[in-house]
Amino acid sequence: MLDVDQNKKEAHLHYTKAYEFYNLNLYKEAFEELTKATELDPENEIYLKIKGMVSYKLGNYEDALQVFEKLTKIAPKEAEYYFNEASTLFCLKRYNEALEKFDYLISLEPKNGIHYYGKGIVFFELKKYSEALLAFEDAVKLCPFNPKYHFYKGLTLIEIGMYEDSISELEKVIALNPYDAEAYFNEGFVLILLEKYDLAAEKFENAIKLDPKNILYKYFYGYMLSKIGLLEFAKQEIGSGLILDPHNPYLLITFAEILASLNKPEIGKNRLIIELKLKPEIKEELCSQAFAELSYGMINDKERDFLQNFIDTFCRDHPIIGKT
Repeated sequence: MLDVDQNKKEAHLHYTKAYEFYNLNLYKEAFEELTKATELDPENEIYLKIKGMVSYKLGNYEDALQVFEKLTKIAPKEAEYYFNEASTLFCLKRYNEALEKFDYLISLEPKNGIHYYGKGIVFFELKKYSEALLAFEDAVKLCPFNPKYHFYKGLTLIEIGMYEDSISELEKVIALNPYDAEAYFNEGFVLILLEKYDLAAEKFENAIKLDPKNILYKYFYGYMLSKIGLLEFAKQEIGSGLILDPHNPYLLITFAEILASLNKPEIGKNRLIIELKLKPEIKEELCSQAFAELSYGMINDKERDFLQNFIDTFCRDHPIIGKT
């Protein structure tokens, strides 16, 4: 009896240290202390729960899964442990098993929107968008003020091709959380698909205001500005992106296209030549982007001539372009 009590005291000391490490985001150190705690007190739910969470954060999903499976046996009616188990199975790409767990969770707590949301995420990852949409719709019905659920419903509607409906859903996200830069960005992307370029540019601008160093947002905003004829503004925006990421192939090609439209193709070409000398490893990406723009981009004659010249000069040995 004394040994048992002593073990529990020592286990608690290790747990206390682990909790301090956990709050400092020192997960490796926390895991070491929790391992000692659970060796001394192997059935303690709190120790196991934190150990599972730490393992998950460390990306040790197999270890986390073992812990959560043990917890579901210790407390078979505790939904949280099944949710953690389902989430871990998802990270392990064991999608069918994850779906089974989410279905079981729904049977335990049919009015908890997060279980439908989790199920929707699995279907979305599997590209089963119709099933994902149903799950997200259930989540939204139960939790109409959760912007994350609306956001993923909106993304799913994009994948299905229901663009107007997706915009409506993303607008709900923004109404609930006006600081969600990703919602503005995705709405802008949908507006491109609907060929509403002025409105798309506005959405990308809003996204940049919230996340001014996001290269992807800068690229799409600058690209849209160029396509609606605001070339000087486009040049400034893409240029500011290149200050943050000077070797970005998408920004470089777009910057060169804009200069071509401004009747300064040689400046754009010289910039690309310099970048190729500084970073020869980006040649493949530059050529791929140039070819993609030439094949599918919304380009004018000046841009087309520039891209064709660039490809002819630098990219004929590219594995795709060389076949054209």
